[in-house]
Amino acid sequence: MLETTKKLHVTKQILRIGLTTFAFLAIWSAAAAASDPPAGTPAESSRESTVWGPAVNLTDIAGGELLARRGDAYHVLPQVETDVRVRVTGIMSHGRVRQRFVNPSHETIEAMYVFPLPERAAVQHMEIRIGDRRIVSRVEERAQAKQTYETAKSQGKKAALVEQERPNLFTLSVANINPNESIEVHLEYVEEVGFADGEFGVTYPLTLTPRFIPRGALAIEEGTAATIVASAGSSTIVADADRVTPRFVAASDSRAPRASFEVVIDAGIPLRQVQCGSHETSIVQDGDTWTVRPVQERVAADRDIQVRWSPQVGSTPEVTFLTETHDNQKYGLLMIVPPQVEQTNDESSFATQTIFVIDISSSMAGPSMDQAKVALAEALQHVRPGDRFNIVAFNDSLHPMTSVWQDATPEALERARKWTLDLEANGGTMIHPALRWGVDQFGPVPDGINQRIMFLTDGAVGNEAQMLATIVNELDDVRLHTVGIGAAPNRYLMREMASRGGGASTFVYELNTAREQISGFFQKLQRPVLTDLELQWKGVNTVETYPARLGDVHAGDPLFVSFRFVEDPGSEVLLTGRTRTGLVSTVISLRDGQGQSGVATRWARAKVQHWMDALHADVRPERVRQEVVAVGLEHHLVTQYTSLVAVEERITAQGVAVPASVANALPIGSQLLTVLPKGGTDDRRKLLTGLVLTLCALLVAAVTRNTGYGNVNGGHGHVG
Repeated sequence: MLETTKKLHVTKQILRIGLTTFAFLAIWSAAAAASDPPAGTPAESSRESTVWGPAVNLTDIAGGELLARRGDAYHVLPQVETDVRVRVTGIMSHGRVRQRFVNPSHETIEAMYVFPLPERAAVQHMEIRIGDRRIVSRVEERAQAKQTYETAKSQGKKAALVEQERPNLFTLSVANINPNESIEVHLEYVEEVGFADGEFGVTYPLTLTPRFIPRGALAIEEGTAATIVASAGSSTIVADADRVTPRFVAASDSRAPRASFEVVIDAGIPLRQVQCGSHETSIVQDGDTWTVRPVQERVAADRDIQVRWSPQVGSTPEVTFLTETHDNQKYGLLMIVPPQVEQTNDESSFATQTIFVIDISSSMAGPSMDQAKVALAEALQHVRPGDRFNIVAFNDSLHPMTSVWQDATPEALERARKWTLDLEANGGTMIHPALRWGVDQFGPVPDGINQRIMFLTDGAVGNEAQMLATIVNELDDVRLHTVGIGAAPNRYLMREMASRGGGASTFVYELNTAREQISGFFQKLQRPVLTDLELQWKGVNTVETYPARLGDVHAGDPLFVSFRFVEDPGSEVLLTGRTRTGLVSTVISLRDGQGQSGVATRWARAKVQHWMDALHADVRPERVRQEVVAVGLEHHLVTQYTSLVAVEERITAQGVAVPASVANALPIGSQLLTVLPKGGTDDRRKLLTGLVLTLCALLVAAVTRNTGYGNVNGGHGHVG
């Protein structure tokens, strides 16, 4: 009788499992059907997927998406088209970006697009083009520009608004795009070219790595993992999180943005070679001008464009001086390449204490994680006998390799390499706790010891301001060096962290060059640098220089100085500095500068950066805002407090604009992330199937526990 009762109980449990499974399968089928394109004839289905994209439920949208309503259904619209044209003249880069928005729907829409630009770009011009019509922008304070845009939108006028969210991240809004209408938005910017280790270069980001938004105040005490995890669950500390976390789709998706680009280089000096490390390109030389274009007319917008060029031996200028007159004001830009000094063995007398910090969050999954492992393994090769080190991996918690410093013995370094290779990427990107933990490991600086942190990450966070404030307030004498990882790292954050930490930065984009890149980086750090830099002005009435305080210069890296001045005959500037071999000096005549457009704008951007940095030095925010607004209005510049707005005078809208956000392409090798767990897949069918199987397993386990029928041979399997 007891046996019959147990069997009856098991039967009931199995029936419950069956009914529950059936219910979940029904949900699975409904969700799968909802995500499929609407049914119809083959011709209709083809047209729907090409013009409209698949129908979606609004509740399924995890972020921004360009949508249009057709009847009772919402459809994903095609992507924005981007064309990038960069013209390099000497050491200045002039960029023109065309973004074309097409509305094939039956609704009037407002397109909203979050997009990156080079971290040193100064955006100074925008215009809208609709057919033959051109609407030129003006700069206004951010709040006023927003109001101007909203008023124009409500009146049915064409309008566009460019707002800066971060120095390398912008938001573009375009109002009242009518059905079957296309609108082009043209942006222009200037920046100085990059220079490192004898190579010049430009980088243009076609996408961004999805930003992790930390939550809670992160008032971490003693850097404990438990406190860090607990603080991660409260409200966000990034006020504009929704403006820096756009929707992403896979680069292979038909909705993903695509781009064309052209880089024309007129360097003013003979070049040895020009190369593009990011795309397969055609490179054509015509005299002293080189033109770089992709082999394919359009490429996936899933990585940074990287173009580099090397001057012929002996052609690298030691000093370049450019000038520009703007509104009766004289501006100058100096690029000074530090003198080449033979490496000495003096560095070997200085031991180092190094904390290696490696990012293992979800945004690093895939090729980025492989690059970071190889980079860290190579970095360990440059730790020498007599040095001490430790490693901490981080995601939304901390994972130190050990709790104490390690002496750089062959055995300890081999253990560290093996530990590194076993790391896996998952979880959130909590940079601040990792940086705090690293700083806390250092005590007073011993004589003859260099203390440093080597930070390897893609920088995919939204709380950049908190990171930079931490560096200013907490690093003291510890040097901070950064290694940016991945196809689309947050270059602004990486460079600023290193700059404010008194260190240097580098970027690793590909696995096959990671070892060479890190090896060269460590050699640079160990070479003599130019220190104690000072500018002495002669025959100059007034001068306003940025950066106001000159930092150290690592070998192979240039120094850029922007200044506004009033000259007299015979005006000159004397630059002095110190290397390991002694004092060096250079005299530059201020009457011998080469005229170049963009110099004044570059100065304005440098001044804006100076005042934005002052926010971390206890300067009143209102004072910072006033100074930045004044510069932005004078130089027609997009800043944190000024925006570009363009409004057409006539009313052309055919209806009330429906908001529609444009998706970005996910960087190559990255994984899609949402606020909900996804079980390692972004396929809804796989997710629901996994949930069904998990539930079944849990119910079966419950049955076996309740009945004792857990033995595959039919035994009772009692415990004890």
